[in-house]
Amino acid sequence: MSDTEPTPAPTPEGGAASRPKNPSQYHGHPYVWAWLVTLGATDPGYLESTCRQAEEDDAPSDAVYKYRETWITLGQVSKAEDRDRVRAYGNALLAQAAKATRRRDEQPETAAQKEAEEFEYAVTFEARFTGVVKAKSMLEAAQKLTPGEHAGPSGYVVLELQGEHGVVWHAAFDGTRGKVVTTTDPRLERPASPPTPTGPVVEQPVQSAEPPE
Repeated sequence: MSDTEPTPAPTPEGGAASRPKNPSQYHGHPYVWAWLVTLGATDPGYLESTCRQAEEDDAPSDAVYKYRETWITLGQVSKAEDRDRVRAYGNALLAQAAKATRRRDEQPETAAQKEAEEFEYAVTFEARFTGVVKAKSMLEAAQKLTPGEHAGPSGYVVLELQGEHGVVWHAAFDGTRGKVVTTTDPRLERPASPPTPTGPVVEQPVQSAEPPE
């Protein structure tokens, strides 16, 4: 029998037609399902829709039925016999759901899962590294931001960064091609360039200075 079709709950209430095939059918409200079954309900669609209504109303987890605008809980059921029957059936549903969950968790790995081979992949992403440092010049700043022990003769830098789950990042960038994003150095401030025309240049005809005859 599959996990979606649990063993029938050990309770005399209802029959095969009224048993939920999956715990999701009672939407967290097993006692609503149990109450309806003890009243003789057998239609799974009706049972589930009522439990869904309890979920949408945010009814208490031990709610059993709705009276006017209020959900009555298991402890408010006045007749002890009815209360005990509903509790027994609801608890059986919860126990069966817990058993199905444990059974799924204890499933051993399949042979295919054990034999699946893992491969190594090296994937390159476009990235931008921005370092902030105080220095007396742009050259000094670049030297401070470029770790000497990692830089090659050309200034190309490779840093090894440890990520989560055993991931290793190899961050590579050219230390000689740094671009200033912002700076407080007034020597690097440049006046704003004039705006570039966005449309075509239209030549205007030259007007003659002589009056018309």
